[in-house]
Parts: sequence; C-alpha cells; structure tokens
Amino acid sequence: MKKVVFIIAATIVILVAAVLAFKIYQQSDLSVENEYYGIVQSDKSLKKVCKEPKILKFIQKHRKEHPNFTDNQGSGHILYYVVTYGKNSLAIGINGRIDSSGPTITKIFNANDLSK
Repeated sequence: MKKVVFIIAATIVILVAAVLAFKIYQQSDLSVENEYYGIVQSDKSLKKVCKEPKILKFIQKHRKEHPNFTDNQGSGHILYYVVTYGKNSLAIGINGRIDSSGPTITKIFNANDLSK
C-alpha cells in the first residue's frame, strides 16, 4: 500500500514539475531569446527581419556568442528588446508582437540609429 501511495505521489510531483517547466519555457523573455537564436543561426531567416547590412554582418560575425538581452521595453502586445554582444557591441534592437501563439520577432535593427 505504501508503495502505491509513493508511486502516485511521485507521479504527481513529476507532472507538476513538467507543467511548471513548460510555463517557464512559454514566458515571453525566454521565448524571445529562443526565437532570436533561431533567426540568427540562419542567413535566410535573418535577412527577412534585418535589412541593415551593418547589423546583418555584425550578427553573422558574432552569432556563436551569447548575447545579453534587456528587459522587454514594449507594452501590451508589442515587444522591444535591445541585444548586445559584450562591452563594445553595437546595440541591436528587436521589435515584434506577442499573440496567443507567443512572441514573433518582426524587425532587427541598429538601436543606436532610430532615424530609420
């Protein structure tokens, strides 16, 4: 009897942990980082959202490095992050939207030159 109770309790704990892990994965900050990593690993995907040659070349050169993300500066269904690769990095802006399927990055640009 004790074995059955232990197995049921362990199963419940595992299920709760799995649900919590999935919820953490769905958090927009982590999801945006995962989407960004996916985009920068592919030149084709990167060129769809980044139209600035200087930023494009910079990201291609540093794509294997781990960037730093700011907190989301957007509001509501809009997201805005700034990404840097170390101390002397260009500031790379990320714009996008958040809907029921999660965050979607729509533009990667030079965050220091907002005149474009």
